[in-house]
Amino acid sequence: ARRLADEGMHGPLWLRADEQTGGRGRLGRTWVSPPGNLYATLLMPLEGPIARAPQAGFVVALAVHDVVSQFAAGALVGLKWPNDCLVDGRKIAGVLCEVVQANPVVLALGCGINVASAPEDLAYPTTSIAALSGPQNVDAVFEAYCDALKQRLAQWAAGFESIANAWRERAIGIGEQVFVTGHETAKQGIFTGIADDGAMLLRTGGGMQKIHAGDVSIPSLDSLRRRP
Repeated sequence: ARRLADEGMHGPLWLRADEQTGGRGRLGRTWVSPPGNLYATLLMPLEGPIARAPQAGFVVALAVHDVVSQFAAGALVGLKWPNDCLVDGRKIAGVLCEVVQANPVVLALGCGINVASAPEDLAYPTTSIAALSGPQNVDAVFEAYCDALKQRLAQWAAGFESIANAWRERAIGIGEQVFVTGHETAKQGIFTGIADDGAMLLRTGGGMQKIHAGDVSIPSLDSLRRRP
């Protein structure tokens, strides 16, 4: 996507991989990418100022939530700040959105959804659509995701407030005291929502703070993950 943007392609254009040898997640972490899962990126121009770019991750996260809820009916699906989709506390998908060109602004909206399988031996539990509802055709999941993202992008075009509210309704940990670690610092406070720039809003003893990066520990999620 970045190479195409450098060559003058601004999209909208979908790119898909059957598998990835250099899959990448947040903070440069490896994204395990075997065949059978969905790896898709939408290359698209951003309307408006570059300051809107961080909002895109929450738009994509809602679309992923829509699709996972459709294929895992009845399961407890939630979103974890900033970019994870979880089912019953287990990670089933992730989102990585990046600015690949600044003038004009072009975005690469990437997501990975565990359709056929989920990586093992990680620091957190994982799951897949197949584990929840049986084998599913990855092309059917992609088609549903395309439709869901189209609808969420249209919603975003009308303003970020409704996106932020919809994300908040599906977020794990809202109203809880959470712990955020990163960059050799640690903070704790009440997770109240997200700002227009995608930052976590954390109410602490010193007032409201904006957290732009870090790993979040959520007590209710930790308890759910400890269940047999």
